[in-house]
Amino acid sequence: MNPSTLTEYRDELGDLMRERFGRSKDRPVRYKAAFSLTSTTASLLTDDDYAGFLRVALHAERKRKQPGRPVGWTFSEYFSLALDGEVGDLDAVTGRREAWHVMRAVHSLLPGDEFTSFIQCAHDAWDGSLEPLQRVPARG
Repeated sequence: MNPSTLTEYRDELGDLMRERFGRSKDRPVRYKAAFSLTSTTASLLTDDDYAGFLRVALHAERKRKQPGRPVGWTFSEYFSLALDGEVGDLDAVTGRREAWHVMRAVHSLLPGDEFTSFIQCAHDAWDGSLEPLQRVPARG
């Protein structure tokens, strides 16, 4: 991800976190860690891979909570399976394997529905940070 997009994304994520979870000083410290880890993940990946990671994380968490799921399956299994279909081999591109570990850490940090709420916020921030870039007229 290019540095200007990453900066815009971090700003957008910070703004949305304040809207949805309150001021930084009023939030549990795990949100500060999740923000840092999520920003790190964005810096490791291409724009398309990062968007895919967020979509897959939301999908995997929904699947994990569905009734009738395989006994013993965790977020990691659902995430890995869906991620392979979304972005491909984790070892084919530098940063994907590391981002996989980081997303699992974020899942461990945020209990219950906090993970889903946070990743949805990260996804919405990603969409919001791309809007100004998409409005720039193409040169050519």
